[in-house]
Amino acid sequence: DASSYKYVPFVSVPLLKVTAQDDFLVSGPSLRKMSHCMENPNVFVVKTKCGGHLGWQEAPPDTGNAFGFGTSWADTATTEFIATVIKLRNEKRVKDEESVAKSRRTTEDQLLDAMEDAKKIRSML
Repeated sequence: DASSYKYVPFVSVPLLKVTAQDDFLVSGPSLRKMSHCMENPNVFVVKTKCGGHLGWQEAPPDTGNAFGFGTSWADTATTEFIATVIKLRNEKRVKDEESVAKSRRTTEDQLLDAMEDAKKIRSML
């Protein structure tokens, strides 16, 4: 069994799985195991009606090529997926850094307040 479904529960980074209903190599039993992918929030599944096995070719409109030897829809989708993951990770990193900086400022403010309180108490003694 060459299927990767056994490893899907352990995927800890965003993963895009693109599959087609008319894939002649991936048949019914493999497609039924796709539920394993759906259980992992890191795995995004795209299932198309057609595409074959590693297909999804787009024919340039001006060539009239019936076989679709043009750009690949799957390549475009994958590139956009990766770009989105990178963008979201960068946004999260910036947000986390801002949160840490705010936390540090709060701690510094608390220390300054405590020092001021200590000065007031000393002056009362």
